[in-house]
Amino acid sequence: MGVLEGILYGIVTFITQLIEAVTGFGSTVIAMPFVIAITGSVIVARMPTTLHTWLYGGWIVATDFKNILWRQYFTIMLFVIIGLPLGIAASNHMPDTTLRVALAIFMVAVSINGIIRSFNPAASDDTPQQPRSWKMAMFCALLFLGGVVHGAFSSGGPLLIIYTTFVIKEKGNFRATMCAVWFTLNTIILTEWLIKGQFLMDGVIRLCLITLPFLLVGAFVGTLIHKRISKKNFFKFVYILLLLSGCFMGYSALNN
Repeated sequence: MGVLEGILYGIVTFITQLIEAVTGFGSTVIAMPFVIAITGSVIVARMPTTLHTWLYGGWIVATDFKNILWRQYFTIMLFVIIGLPLGIAASNHMPDTTLRVALAIFMVAVSINGIIRSFNPAASDDTPQQPRSWKMAMFCALLFLGGVVHGAFSSGGPLLIIYTTFVIKEKGNFRATMCAVWFTLNTIILTEWLIKGQFLMDGVIRLCLITLPFLLVGAFVGTLIHKRISKKNFFKFVYILLLLSGCFMGYSALNN
């Protein structure tokens, strides 16, 4: 890979990592269509992006530990960790296009509903909710499916966000808890890649090093924005980002 491609990948890294620093999610699923086009390889494209999310997640866990809601973290991980190895094992056999298009349509529908509610004062609710039994069953299924998709495509995060927006209503808790989840999941994925020696593929380590400064600047700027954005506008942004994530996932599935 040439210098130009590395810089283009770096620009995508800066933009998507800025978004990740503001909300705590979104960098991978938004970046993937662009970095796949830049690198020409799904496998090569996934590695630096996953590493970036892992590095940033580790930094948030270390510096914003007090804002992690451990009950919600363990609830998410309980179901996701079951689905994750299934996704890793089936990554070469899953119906990529069909599954991701279906997920994208679902995400767009949920995000549109969230956007409408967030702009409607009468429908907004700033208190965490305890889901009814049937909703909890649906959320558990989403968390499990999110684990499967994340293991297979490194882009199952938006499904987890649907649950998290329902039970966490403070922006600091939201970002810290989700970063703790990504750090854990990506530790598993990166360990599996290291064991297989995939990071030794041609150009991967060089690409990781070239894009590291873009990661640092994007994380710094995004953190400044996160501190200044109001809670109300934060969750509006989360739903809009979820909508964009669904669109990007659908686009990526249909064009790869």
